[in-house]
Amino acid sequence: EYRIYGERIDLADLFNEQEANKIIEAFKSRTSHTLGCKIWFMPKTYAIGDIHGCNQQLIVLLSALDIQSNDTLIFLGDVIDRGADSKGVLDAIMHCQTLSHVILIKGNHEEMMLGAVYEREYLKYWLKFGGIETLQSFGVTIDLQGLLQIPYVYYKLLKTSLPYYQTDDFIFTHVFIKQPSSFMLTPKPQWLMLI
Repeated sequence: EYRIYGERIDLADLFNEQEANKIIEAFKSRTSHTLGCKIWFMPKTYAIGDIHGCNQQLIVLLSALDIQSNDTLIFLGDVIDRGADSKGVLDAIMHCQTLSHVILIKGNHEEMMLGAVYEREYLKYWLKFGGIETLQSFGVTIDLQGLLQIPYVYYKLLKTSLPYYQTDDFIFTHVFIKQPSSFMLTPKPQWLMLI
């Protein structure tokens, strides 16, 4: 059984369509209120974490959400690596930017990819933890030359990602913050990408 509220759903763990459909049905049962009249829905905020290159599952989830132009989508980092289609995930996020307000939080995998462009040690480390799959999804060689062949638009998206995003009621990060009040006194963005 999957619950939408009160439980973080890691899309990288959804390896088949049947599991994704369970989530969709749970979501639909929560939103299928019909009163025989036009209903005005308040803007919604959706937080989606740890996609890890699983574009097929992301597309299934996004299609179930019925995103409106005044909704906000917050991607909580680790959108790339491990799964088969990191390029597709980044394309989907850029497409969502044309439909609604999108916030991309930087996770440790985005940090590794960006660091791999400048540091050979980062490149070795990143390749061990999902970078190979990301490079394969772009159809480039598995080395620094391949990394440099990725179009700039993808780097721009990752470079503009935020360490965290705060609203009046919530702080959205890639990692869990035990004591949000102490974090707000001395925010250290590098802490927010450790997991």
